[in-house]
Amino acid sequence: LLKAAQAALDADDPQWAMELADRLIAAGEDANRSGARRIKIAALRILADRTCNAPTRNYYLLAARELEDTD
Repeated sequence: LLKAAQAALDADDPQWAMELADRLIAAGEDANRSGARRIKIAALRILADRTCNAPTRNYYLLAARELEDTD
């Protein structure tokens, strides 16, 4: 699942990458958790860059920052 999330991110599909990363984070496997967080952070930042809606951009960036702070 981690490889699929990275492949989605590489294929310019951050929404799908974020969905897959969420599933890995929720599963709670320590081996995949840091990689899944890294992918989700990258996906959130890509989505923030692409949106023109300020509150949505703020949400994505804040969510990415919270994930960074919990590592």
